[in-house]
Amino acid sequence: LGGTSIVTLAPEEGTDLTEGSLVIEVSGRPILVLEGELPMFRTIRPGDEGDDVLQLEEALARIGFDPVNVDGKYDTDTAAALDAWYRSLGYEPIGPNEQEKAELDAAKAALDSTKQQVTFARQALNASKAPLPQSTILELDAMVASAERMLEDATANAEVADAAAAASVAAAQQAVADAGTAKTAADQALAEGQAADPPLTPEELADLERAATEAATALTAAEAELAQAEIDEDQINRDGANSIAAAEDQLAIEKARRTEALTPPDTSEQEAALSEARKQQTEAQSAYDAVLARSGVNALRSEIMFMKRLPVRIDRVWVERGDGVGGDVMQVTGSEMAIDTSIPLADSDLINVGDEVQIEDSFSDITTTGTVTKKGDRPGTNNVGGDRIYLEVVPAEDLQEGFNVKLTIPVESTGGDVLAVPLAALSATADGSTRVEVEHDD
Repeated sequence: LGGTSIVTLAPEEGTDLTEGSLVIEVSGRPILVLEGELPMFRTIRPGDEGDDVLQLEEALARIGFDPVNVDGKYDTDTAAALDAWYRSLGYEPIGPNEQEKAELDAAKAALDSTKQQVTFARQALNASKAPLPQSTILELDAMVASAERMLEDATANAEVADAAAAASVAAAQQAVADAGTAKTAADQALAEGQAADPPLTPEELADLERAATEAATALTAAEAELAQAEIDEDQINRDGANSIAAAEDQLAIEKARRTEALTPPDTSEQEAALSEARKQQTEAQSAYDAVLARSGVNALRSEIMFMKRLPVRIDRVWVERGDGVGGDVMQVTGSEMAIDTSIPLADSDLINVGDEVQIEDSFSDITTTGTVTKKGDRPGTNNVGGDRIYLEVVPAEDLQEGFNVKLTIPVESTGGDVLAVPLAALSATADGSTRVEVEHDD
């Protein structure tokens, strides 16, 4: 810590420091403690990787702030866990600087824009796939039915008109035939009258000539009417055929319009647009994640310390609130006291981890109990003799450090009073058995 740093919240002697707790506050910033073998040798920033990051993630998970992936990579999830830890203690973590914030805002705006484009493209695709309303389908069906009726009417009208025209032609043909017959008869009568003997009177010949002329005129008129009837028939036939063709064309158009309307549309253009919009969103998301990864909160080397074993107890404090920090601040020891001892190898089978121990501290006049917490797996470990087995005993209450105590480990007991016989009181009989005499009060 720099010499200008000021203690704004001092630790208290006798306090137990647990993992994740505040050790001291200097110039308004916390110094926090976690358990771990590696010291905090660098400030960990977004994107950093390594064993120290893994140690930080494991510690955060232990104190209830899940970094999601405990993988030794300082990502946004790890930063979020660190942020939550700081805020739970009432402190703001050290986050991104102004330039990083600006870059993050720009990347976020670009990402939001691509998300909106994806929304628009999806709406366009859905609209193109939307089914026709039932009313529209009914209208299309009605147009097809109307066109079919128009074709039927045109066909029927053409048939009637063609029949009428054919009848007119037939009548004209009959009139021509009749006029021809009349002309032939008139011409024959004139020829016979001209050759008559005795000759006919001039008046009679004039009548025959007039009759022949009228018959010829009538034939010419009949032939003209036949020609006109044939012309009219041809026109009527063409008009009927045209009406039928027009009705057929209209029916084909209405059927095609209905088929096109009911055929699923080609949405390839809209699908391509949606795919492109999604691609741009993915790219924008990657860019945003990259900026976010570079601009998250930092795990400061000056604010986080790792201890190999927690909890520890603050034994001495050398600073007060308002003091400058330039040297030692406090002294801590492990909060769990342990007693080192050993037993002869011959007795090792009698003692197991978890056995109760009776403890007498003659210096402090304290009698208490403890528990065997560790037992050496072979003689000579933990600096004990080669013929002894190491034991660790944890007392039920704190004792004065650095003094010897008396340990008694009961290995067998009875449920009540027993008769204890000194070895000297036993005697052997002639058959090799052991004998003891007991004297009662009576």
